[in-house]
Amino acid sequence: MKHSATRWPAVVGVVALSIGVLVASRALAVEPRVREVLQKIAKLIEKGDEKEARKQAEALARTLEELNDVEHAYKLRGKGGLGVGREAGKVTPDGLELWLNAGSRDGVTPKALEKNARAFEEAAWMIAALSEVNRASAHSGKTQLKDRKREEVWLKLSAGVGEGARELAAAIRAKNVDSFQMALRKINHNCNSCHFFIRRGVVLPKGP
Repeated sequence: MKHSATRWPAVVGVVALSIGVLVASRALAVEPRVREVLQKIAKLIEKGDEKEARKQAEALARTLEELNDVEHAYKLRGKGGLGVGREAGKVTPDGLELWLNAGSRDGVTPKALEKNARAFEEAAWMIAALSEVNRASAHSGKTQLKDRKREEVWLKLSAGVGEGARELAAAIRAKNVDSFQMALRKINHNCNSCHFFIRRGVVLPKGP
């Protein structure tokens, strides 16, 4: 498949729940309180109120005990994640991580994009919301970043996920299957780049 825009490598099974430095988590699912705020942030981004969305993300990041409190969102809905879209069972696999990996690898058919457009778009806005919380966590002490350079990389890659999510929403609205896959690959590229950076440059803490 040829694209005129930047190519992003397809990645299979590597997103592994999030971008960012994660600490050991006692909870295995997204708490109802966190879920509600994430949904609010996603809706604000969809409406174009980026300033308020960022404000809400920063407020949420300050209240989190650890970053995994939101990163569990990428799991399957049945295992404590948020799923793909608000309605359960509309999309298979019904988990952001596996959906990102499958779409990056296989793309989507026009029929599936048409049928699941709303659920896909809700997922895109949720990924954008998660990227905002990841960005905000750089200043909240939840990431264990050691210096300015690591913080800059964190912010850049978090922004890359957010940009990919917004491009994904635009592709869904345009019913463009090529742009859909490219946006998913961009999200995965930034996720995996962050994981690689962390493994090579940051020692994970043992937890709180």
